[in-house]
Amino acid sequence: MSEELKKEATTQDKSDEPAKVEEAEAQVDESAEETSEASSEQSELVQLQADYDELSDRFIRTQAEMQNLQRRHKRDKEATLKFRAQALAKDIIPAIDNLERALQTEVDTTSAENFKKGVQMVLDSLQAALKQNNIEQVEALGKPFDPTVHEAVAQIPASDGQESGEVIEVLEKGYTLHDRVLRAAKVVVAE
Repeated sequence: MSEELKKEATTQDKSDEPAKVEEAEAQVDESAEETSEASSEQSELVQLQADYDELSDRFIRTQAEMQNLQRRHKRDKEATLKFRAQALAKDIIPAIDNLERALQTEVDTTSAENFKKGVQMVLDSLQAALKQNNIEQVEALGKPFDPTVHEAVAQIPASDGQESGEVIEVLEKGYTLHDRVLRAAKVVVAE
């Protein structure tokens, strides 16, 4: 009987073999599916992380750009306030030149002298208004020539006591508004 049992056990083992093979294949398939799903989830996670990083980078850049725009706007606003009188000053300066020329004329009557005093008062009030708005005359006479605020119209030989490059005559006054030149002073320079 032991032989019969052995045969039966062998037969049963042989009949169980296809079932075991199928079961092993099913486990391999499940494992492959799980690996595939895990790999798919992993790649999806990597993609989501990349998207997050890109959006985070965009956000940081946009935030920096907004800060730069705010700083630029503030700087432009300050410059606008600082130089608001520029256009008006450029229009008034020629009138001041004309008033100064009028004051240089010689008068011989009392009424003309009184008129000249009135012109001087108008000139003084215009110059005070310019000064109040930070518009200053460029100092030129006796100063070294500075091409940023002076325009050399002529050069003449230096006389005694004058240095080469010194402004010896001002033909037209120059004006600045803060650090900006509104009009360069037209000058004669010693050689």
